[in-house]
Amino acid sequence: MSADVPYSFHLPSRGDVTSLNKEYTTRGQVQVPAFWHAEHARWLHEFLRDETPWRTIYNKDKEFFEVDHSKFRESPESRAAITREVFERARYDFQYIYDQYAVFLLKRGGVELSPGHNALVEFFTGAEFLDLMRAVTGDEEIASADVFLGRYRPGHFLTSHDDAMDIGNRRHAYVFNLTPNWKIDWGGLLLFVDDDTGNITSGLRPAFNVLNIFRVPKSHAVSLVAPFAPAHRYTITGWLHGEQS
Repeated sequence: MSADVPYSFHLPSRGDVTSLNKEYTTRGQVQVPAFWHAEHARWLHEFLRDETPWRTIYNKDKEFFEVDHSKFRESPESRAAITREVFERARYDFQYIYDQYAVFLLKRGGVELSPGHNALVEFFTGAEFLDLMRAVTGDEEIASADVFLGRYRPGHFLTSHDDAMDIGNRRHAYVFNLTPNWKIDWGGLLLFVDDDTGNITSGLRPAFNVLNIFRVPKSHAVSLVAPFAPAHRYTITGWLHGEQS
């Protein structure tokens, strides 16, 4: 991967913040195109692809499980058994399985991150990003953000949920997409759901270098990445929080 991009990120200047805020105020969601400088976005895709120590995560009811991806890959029998159980639970219950690197939690826990991963945490929890999020959402009470790296491979998904929690004061969610040339036929779509009808109100392709923001709570899901998908769906995600009591 290229070593030309420094471990320091800054946003390009924008002239569309007013229109983005108007759409967000009306719909409770918006896409921010060309979020980062193109060369930084390309570098980030390669960085997530080549230099991130992924962990496969999944749930059973409210229990959380995490497996080192390399070990998960080396044990086909274990992988098949876990996948079978995950698919069975997904028929009727909230379920997810995908790869994650929880950089925010790791850093907060005192783990020493690589310079690149540390720079991502610094950016997405820093003033420049938070100021833009306040301007786009119109929410001056945004006080902090967290950040997680995600990778959806074929067979990965996240069933419908609304991100609501009793703790953390989540106000908005963001999803930054980092896979070039993703086709809708490959799945991995961010779907928004009407709670009254169960219909999908909108579906978003994980377009490269595009940031999605939406108000919490809001029912949404990530559709199954198709078995024939030739690429992985890379994201940087997190929540924007208000002051916590």
